[in-house]
Amino acid sequence: MAYSKVKIASDSNIAELYTLGLWGTHSFLDPNYSSAEMSVHHEDCHLSRLEKLGVIADWELGLSCLRVCSYRPEYHKSGTLNCGRCDKCIRTMLQLMIYGGLGRCSTFPNKVVTLDMIEHMEIRSPAVSFPQLVEPLEQIGRYDLAQPIEVKLKKIHILQYILSKLHLDLRKHDSPDKGLTVISDSAYNPITAFINAALIFGYRD
Repeated sequence: MAYSKVKIASDSNIAELYTLGLWGTHSFLDPNYSSAEMSVHHEDCHLSRLEKLGVIADWELGLSCLRVCSYRPEYHKSGTLNCGRCDKCIRTMLQLMIYGGLGRCSTFPNKVVTLDMIEHMEIRSPAVSFPQLVEPLEQIGRYDLAQPIEVKLKKIHILQYILSKLHLDLRKHDSPDKGLTVISDSAYNPITAFINAALIFGYRD
């Protein structure tokens, strides 16, 4: 059976591409895989990840097989498709909570997101999706979850600022390190004293 059309789900919307860069799939690149017999489409690149969850929040079949976790299902103690503890799981659970769909999603072990889960979650940079969650969480009255996310994002911004300064110094010494530096909010803790002393951005932990 030959296919005449293939749709590739977008990773991020157009605006987010400027932050993430090339990441697995790209709205400008994917159509170039088309041929005379088959067209390739990059689907829904106008939607953010939060908006995509809104599309399936009321789709029972989609909720029954939704998997976002990076870990293999056999490693999950809960026996569900998602571990419910990693940043991808918690991000998706928060998105579903915003749209009222978390309680009906059977692929996560938890039906609620707690402050403890947020505090033990590691947010990695670039943290594109998490800033989108703060205002919607506040709109549904979950300031208790929005605030710790903001704190984690501030830590990442501070680390990015510090690393940008360090990279400038490294380049002056002809360092071969030109790769992408991935950081997380957990890396903030060892240098908390330095950050507080420098008062970068006027922020204190």
